[in-house]
Amino acid sequence: MGWVEDCNANGIPDDCECAGDANQDGNANIADILVIVGYWGNNTPIADLNCDGIVNVVDLLIVIDNWGPCE
Repeated sequence: MGWVEDCNANGIPDDCECAGDANQDGNANIADILVIVGYWGNNTPIADLNCDGIVNVVDLLIVIDNWGPCE
């Protein structure tokens, strides 16, 4: 078995996730923006989409850049 990265600790390998889908509903949308805003300034893994240790504007931009249904 190999090793895969899961920096947000949600049990889904990072290379399989839909970028911007913080709440894992299959879409990058307003619900994900609310997750990001709700954890703003914290290091909560589910909202730290780029895994840099802080929820901030970069994570918000990831949602916006990937807006819409996951493919």
